[in-house]
Amino acid sequence: MYRLTSLFPPAMPHDLAVLSDGQSSSSTLTKRLRTMKAVAEIQVIPIGSGVSVRTEVKRAHGILKEADLQAQLHSYGTNVEGDLEDIFAAVRRIHETLHGEGTVRLATFLKIGTRTDKDPDLAGKLF
Repeated sequence: MYRLTSLFPPAMPHDLAVLSDGQSSSSTLTKRLRTMKAVAEIQVIPIGSGVSVRTEVKRAHGILKEADLQAQLHSYGTNVEGDLEDIFAAVRRIHETLHGEGTVRLATFLKIGTRTDKDPDLAGKLF
């Protein structure tokens, strides 16, 4: 399996600080990258399903909830908060499930926000 951590630049000097027991904190950085938190907006569009896509949208939203992602449905998509890899896995499951249930074509738009200074959350995006 391809690890997302290979997409990130080498650790910054402040991330490689020596801990009080003399060990490097680089393993802490690696763990943090593996469990990178993100917020995302997901819009899955079933193509050729007719005028109403309510059934497919409800199914996709249910998959996001099953994945233990905090999900907020809005009129043109869903905002989610959670582990980045869990978000990617949930989007894949949405595609597999909807295709398996007969939806021939899907177009998905995905916006992802990550931070290195703190864990992003949906509440922090509101005024």
